[in-house]
Amino acid sequence: MKIPFNWGTGILIAIVIFMIFIISLGIYMITRPNDLIKKDYYEDEIKQLQKP
Repeated sequence: MKIPFNWGTGILIAIVIFMIFIISLGIYMITRPNDLIKKDYYEDEIKQLQKP
């Protein structure tokens, strides 16, 4: 059985590819280490500013 390729099929393929891209990007961002996020961010900033 051959699927007819018209503009609707093209839009569907584009949407599916976009959804896969967004989901993979979200998974990538969730699994990245977040070393820059700290609970004592402001205290560390003050210590950094007071260094000569």
